[in-house]
Amino acid sequence: MSVFSFFIPLALASTLAIAAAAPKLFELEGAWRADFNADATRVIVQMRDGRLGLWDANDGLPLDGGLGSLTARGTYVIDSTARQVLVGFETGGSRVFDFATGKA
Repeated sequence: MSVFSFFIPLALASTLAIAAAAPKLFELEGAWRADFNADATRVIVQMRDGRLGLWDANDGLPLDGGLGSLTARGTYVIDSTARQVLVGFETGGSRVFDFATGKA
């Protein structure tokens, strides 16, 4: 067995693990609630187990901000303009995120 044949499955497995950690919006199962931002280009989703994520509503891809794809656990409240999201984390504390970028 060559070193090359060992690394191909390893690289494929790590690629699949990354893909599994960041599902597209239409691949989500077990969503508890979801809301759109002001111009309906972003969707924040809370899963039944408390995980949160932010997706682009047009292409269904998760955003790269601090509120990425199902990485945080907690609950959220959207401001009256639907431009910011206040996230309360299960571990304690809270943070305000920009709804368009997902960044704090």
